[in-house]
Amino acid sequence: MPKILVISQTHHLLPLAWRLKQEGNEVDVIVARDSFEPAWAGKFEKLLRGRKKRESQGPVAEAAKESEAIVLTDSTDWAKQFKGYERLFAMSANEPASPLPEVQLGAWFDGEGFMGAHLLVEDQGLWPGGMGPSVPGGMTMFVPQEMPEAWMRALGTLGDPLKSEGFRGLVRAGISLDPEAPLESEPQLLGYQAGWNFLQMHAFSGLLDSPNLTQLLEGFQPDLYHRFTVALPVTIAPWPLRGLRSEVSCNLNAKQVPIGLEAVKTGQVFLHDMMVRDGQIQTAGLDGLVAVVRWSGQGFGFVRHKALETAGMLQLPEAQYRLDVGAGVGQVLMMLEELGLTL
Repeated sequence: MPKILVISQTHHLLPLAWRLKQEGNEVDVIVARDSFEPAWAGKFEKLLRGRKKRESQGPVAEAAKESEAIVLTDSTDWAKQFKGYERLFAMSANEPASPLPEVQLGAWFDGEGFMGAHLLVEDQGLWPGGMGPSVPGGMTMFVPQEMPEAWMRALGTLGDPLKSEGFRGLVRAGISLDPEAPLESEPQLLGYQAGWNFLQMHAFSGLLDSPNLTQLLEGFQPDLYHRFTVALPVTIAPWPLRGLRSEVSCNLNAKQVPIGLEAVKTGQVFLHDMMVRDGQIQTAGLDGLVAVVRWSGQGFGFVRHKALETAGMLQLPEAQYRLDVGAGVGQVLMMLEELGLTL
């Protein structure tokens, strides 16, 4: 099994680190931001902490390269140490800052081409109806029976810029769906993001069984055998004041409260703001992004119901999540069917 180094800016990549460890890998973890080092305490002993991280970036990078370790990071600062390294999975240096539209085309880029193509419908807004802070409140991933060739050609136009920077990993691009345009015509791409994109990462990696996540990183082609996946963040205050893409600088921490997982299938829950103390799982008192619930299946109604049911079964005081997750999916599916897409 390969050695794996996960360098997470906050707790964002720690669920993937745990998944990779469960697959039998030797996994080292570094949390780039000092204030988030308590995340996953009791499950991961951090390789470096505090000032030692900044002093040891170069030597750590060289040691990882010498051992041919697979490196996952969403830290742009740490990624600079691995420039040109072929076993690096990081964020694209050319990622546009503007948000993407509701409907997106996604895939895995292996450095040469795109595979595992899928569609994404994102719920923007923390509260039902898209109200409240403008952060992702949910995402539905849909794998049609056959992706239109014209859509894949449009996605393929991103290949050269991604290849030029040595990027490997998840990509999503906004697309414009015109009910009057035939499937044979290439859709307009409305910006793209490449890297460990929030919620797409959970939905996509949660589908991987054979091949598993380790094999995907080693070059195996992903097999997305479920048609629908719903990813639903479950949070507590003060999320998102210290959270994802927030422009607000806030020292207010989340509460440290128990997380009850007894009634849920833990394989369907990606924990984030958590730690283990005295054998009990609790929040680590960080930004309040406690978990992302993920369910997959062949019917949208089923997976949406199971995601909401699981979120409701989490024993978490003052939990926040969108009860209307996937509200726009039905309309998108209707439009795709009118276009002639084989669902």
